[in-house]
Amino acid sequence: MWKGLFLSLPSESINSSLVPVMNGLANNGYEIIWYNNHALKGNNSFKFKTYPAFDSGYDSPWIHSDSSYYRLTEVLMDTTIHLMDFLIAEVEREQPDFIIYPHLSIWAKLIARYFKLPAIMCSTTFVMDQRIMIPYFRKFRTATGAGTEKVDQAFNFLSKAKQLYKRLNITERVDIWDAYINSGNLNLVLIPEEFQPDINLLDESYKFIGFPTILPAKTSERKLVYVSLGTILNVDTAFYNICIQAISSLQLEGIISLGKSLKKESLDPVGNEITLAESVDQNATLLEAAVFVTSGGMASVSEAVAAKTPMIVIPQTTEQKITAERIADLGLGVHLDRSALTMPNLSERILQLMNDPSYKEKITALSDEMSAMQVTDKTIKLISTYLDKELKLNHT
Repeated sequence: MWKGLFLSLPSESINSSLVPVMNGLANNGYEIIWYNNHALKGNNSFKFKTYPAFDSGYDSPWIHSDSSYYRLTEVLMDTTIHLMDFLIAEVEREQPDFIIYPHLSIWAKLIARYFKLPAIMCSTTFVMDQRIMIPYFRKFRTATGAGTEKVDQAFNFLSKAKQLYKRLNITERVDIWDAYINSGNLNLVLIPEEFQPDINLLDESYKFIGFPTILPAKTSERKLVYVSLGTILNVDTAFYNICIQAISSLQLEGIISLGKSLKKESLDPVGNEITLAESVDQNATLLEAAVFVTSGGMASVSEAVAAKTPMIVIPQTTEQKITAERIADLGLGVHLDRSALTMPNLSERILQLMNDPSYKEKITALSDEMSAMQVTDKTIKLISTYLDKELKLNHT
C-alpha cells in the first residue's frame, strides 16, 4: 500500500480534526508518518516523528488579536526555510508516495513540488482565497494596524520565498495569498459548504466534507452558559468579567474556561453558580450547555454544532469575524462585536438563544446532517480514490 507523510503544525484544532483521518488511512493499509513539534496523546495507528526545534517558528499560541496577516506569512516562511533540509532528507529516506498536510503548512506544499509528489491539502477552516479575504480585510481594518497594513512584512515574505523557490528550482510565481491555503492537487475542506464564503470562486479540486466532530446525543441540558475563548486569544480580563456579571445577573449556571495564562484571582468574585477552571472537557460541557460563548475558532464551532449548542460568537481575528457572520446568517447563533460588548447586551443575547427555539432547531438540523455524512469516512474515501488513480498512473 502507499506511504504518505503528514507534515503538520502545532494546532489543537488540526489534531482533533485530522487524527481520526490519519488513523483511518493507517487502518486501511496506508503507511502514514505524522510530523509535528510534540508527540500526540493517545494510541494511534500511524507513526510519529518530531521536527527539529526552532524557537521562532510557527506555533498557534503565537497568534494574537493584532497579529498582521503578513507577519504570520513571514513566520510560516521562516519555519519553512528552517525545516527544508530536514524534510528533503526525510523524503529521501522514507521515499513516500504522497504528501498530505494542513492548510498553513507551506513547507509541505513546497516539498511536494520539489519532489513532484501528489499533494493533498486538508483545511480545518474555510478557504482564505484572496478574492474573499481582501474585501473582508478592508471591512475589518482597525486603528491598531492589524490586517493588511504592515506591507514591509509582505516584502520580507516575498524576498525569502523567492530565494527558497530558486533554491528548489520551483518556477511558479510566489503567491503570498496562497500562504493561508497552500493548495494541492486535491484540497479537502473539513467544514460544511454553508461556512465557505463565496464558494463559487473555488475550482473543482476543493471538496467540502463537513465538520469531523461526532458526539453522542444530548441526554440532558441544563440552563448552563459555557464560556471559552479557546487556547490562543484567552487573556482578556474585561471580557471574562462581563461574562461573570451577565451570567450572575440572570441567575444561571456558568462554566468559564480560562486557559493557563489567566488566574482566577485577577477576575471579579464569583458565586457558587459559576465555575472558573483552567481547562475543561469541552465536548462534555457542550453536551450539557444551553449556550456557548466563543471567539469562533472553527474547531470550537465544529464541536458546538456536534453538541447542538447555539453560540454567541465574539470574534477577535478576521477569520473569526467571517465565521461569526456565517453563524448568524445560518441562524446557529448570534454575532457580538467585542468593542461593543457590555453586560446588558450579553445578557440579552443569552436569553435570546435560550428562549427562541429556532436557534436550537437549525443547529440540530445541521448537526444531524454532519452525522449522516460520516465525515471522516468520506474524507478517507476521497483520499483513497484520488491516490489510487494518481499513483497507479505514476507507476505505469
